[in-house]
Amino acid sequence: MSNSTSTMNTLTDLYPHLIHASARAAELWAKVPGSHVVSLYIRNSYQNDPARVVLELLLFFFAIKYLLSNRYSPRKDTIKLSEREIDELVDDWVPEPLVPGETDPVADRRNLDEVASIPVLTSGGGAKVKVEGSNRVVLNLASFDVFGLANSERIKDKAIVALRKYGVGACNPPGFYGTMDVHMQLERDIARFIGADHAILYAQGFSAISSVVPAFSKRGDLVVVDEGVAFALQKGFQISRSKIVFFKHNDMNDLEHKLATIAAEDKRLKRPLYRKFILVEGIYTNSGDIAPLPKLVELKERFKYRLIVEESCSFGVLGANGRGITEHFGIPATKVDMLVGSLATSVGASGGFCAGSLPIIDHQRLSASSYCFSAALPPMLAVAASEGLAYIEKEAPRIMPAMQANIRVIRDILAQVPCFELLSSPESPLQHVRVARETLPFTFDPVDGLLDSESSFNTTNSTMSPRTGVLSLLGGSRANSRNANNNRPVALTGGPRRAEDVESIRLEQESRFLQDIVKESLENGVLVTRAKYNAEQEHACPRPSLKIVVPSDLTRKEAEQAAKVVKAAATKVIQAWAKARK
Repeated sequence: MSNSTSTMNTLTDLYPHLIHASARAAELWAKVPGSHVVSLYIRNSYQNDPARVVLELLLFFFAIKYLLSNRYSPRKDTIKLSEREIDELVDDWVPEPLVPGETDPVADRRNLDEVASIPVLTSGGGAKVKVEGSNRVVLNLASFDVFGLANSERIKDKAIVALRKYGVGACNPPGFYGTMDVHMQLERDIARFIGADHAILYAQGFSAISSVVPAFSKRGDLVVVDEGVAFALQKGFQISRSKIVFFKHNDMNDLEHKLATIAAEDKRLKRPLYRKFILVEGIYTNSGDIAPLPKLVELKERFKYRLIVEESCSFGVLGANGRGITEHFGIPATKVDMLVGSLATSVGASGGFCAGSLPIIDHQRLSASSYCFSAALPPMLAVAASEGLAYIEKEAPRIMPAMQANIRVIRDILAQVPCFELLSSPESPLQHVRVARETLPFTFDPVDGLLDSESSFNTTNSTMSPRTGVLSLLGGSRANSRNANNNRPVALTGGPRRAEDVESIRLEQESRFLQDIVKESLENGVLVTRAKYNAEQEHACPRPSLKIVVPSDLTRKEAEQAAKVVKAAATKVIQAWAKARK
């Protein structure tokens, strides 16, 4: 009771002082210039909104607490290292390798063998070439120069004249004094040849499509892509940062389903307008298939998409006059929004192009990165490309039937090899030949105990050992197949293996098997190649295959001879592998 009375007395004594202090504060506040305006604002703002007063008071006190709180500091219990300990840690640190071979000797040797297996030509290109290490002329089924224009004497003479007039290179981007009259003439020649309104010239074929796509499709836009497109197209839509939707390779039913689903979602979610593209190839680099252009045009018009067709492998070789996929199907080139292609294939020169309407072409002159920032195509190559187009246009009635006849001959003979599966369109000069695993008298399953000491990729040994082709497949012996960093056994040794490890080994062995066929064919006078991919970056890396490009300037007898050599090489390699894996 006494405590309560004492407290009341204290508050009673304190009250006059509080009244005096508040009155004094009010007098001082009134002397501040503009204080009455602030007071009026506060009174009008808060008299009918007590919740606002509480919220702002809380924010005010939080700000005071934040300003007065201690700054963040590292943990107090951090161990302080001596200079010697720091030096020891630095000496022990191993940076992440830039390439696998830095820490994996097996992978390093495999990469070196892969590079060593690449043939080096000592003659000009064409259907008949010479390979380093031999004076022998071999039949060339590995070059996209299907008409032999890269080594044409007439075109070389024209290029020499251009070289003397314009010099070696343009040395400037097209927009910065790099454009010459021969470049503009080539653009007109390409547009006229294809049947498009206009065309733009790029210095490189790879950079053409990888610049065209991001020049139009941006973040927030949509690109619907065939899952089998080549690496250059993948780089293009990756750079664009657009939303990507894949449809099954050359499956128009799946494409239609995807487009209908997207349209339904746009309507349901009431999405704002955005740009939509369909991206395909004329002849697919990774398979040799021809895109069904009529259905693609129908779908793009029905669902209001823009269609981009990459024609590096179809330009110059499809259609009665080589004008590409649009002529092949009898569709006007103006029905396709953008036709992109390479001049380094059938035309026998270098560079790339995009053909389309005038607004599309002019937009690229200011927005396509490789056009704006790369030096223009050397003028002598522009002249060579124009001459190559003129040759194809003039000689098409002769060279197109000859090429198709050679394709039929080579396909018919290769189809006789039981393990060969012909993937490509019968009308495509690019033919992919894959191994039908179930038809082989052996499997590509991992085999323990086989050593990698004798790689079939070792080109210094001109004779193919039947056992070498198999023993080189597993990537290392038990003694050597340990990771150099952690000393753990890899999947090539004994013990349980994951399914993906087993399939990876099968794919590697399949590649070695095909490389043995390539090597055996070369030793018997025919140059073919194995399709190669950047497996770590490909969206859907295809299975290994032989890649054969059929030239038009081989006679029927030479085409038959080349196909029979590949057939005999496959038969010999199959027998050698079957014997080695018994």
